[in-house]
Amino acid sequence: LRNKLRRLQTPPDLLYGRDIYSFEALSNLGIPMIYEAHFSPKTPQQIATFRQVFACKNFIRVVTVTDFIKKNLIALFPEIVGKVFVAPSATEMPKFSDTTQVIQNWPGDSQNIQVGYVGSIKPGKGMELIFTLAQKALNDHEKIDFHIVGGISKDVQKWQSNSKKIRNIFFHGFVAHKD
Repeated sequence: LRNKLRRLQTPPDLLYGRDIYSFEALSNLGIPMIYEAHFSPKTPQQIATFRQVFACKNFIRVVTVTDFIKKNLIALFPEIVGKVFVAPSATEMPKFSDTTQVIQNWPGDSQNIQVGYVGSIKPGKGMELIFTLAQKALNDHEKIDFHIVGGISKDVQKWQSNSKKIRNIFFHGFVAHKD
């Protein structure tokens, strides 16, 4: 991989991955790196490898899948405070035993690509872009449904009234984290 990257006429803008040893091997190529951590280092060799990657001048950030891993990494490497982002992987989510029930209750066309947005639906938070993309998908006869999860009732009603002609946007409203 290292040799292939060196031979490229146009190097990548960013390296993103979860193999710390590959990042160690690629650390002196000068390509910005974001490492995704799924574990905390335990052995002296692992700690040394993490330390080398985190000390690299082109190391940008580490993404962890749990807050626990983030805390462990910061305890071992305090120099990365401010460079750690937690992006939960949802691996602890309950599994559906009967997916046909979920699919039957899901609005839109189950054969379409399903795009989801979860978060605030206040103006300026991305809804304008979703409307543009949804309308473009309809105009281009693309089979894409857009599902919006979040927002208070008043905001959901406002966006629904603005999207009446865009038939591939579906609002699910506020959903509690536990749900």
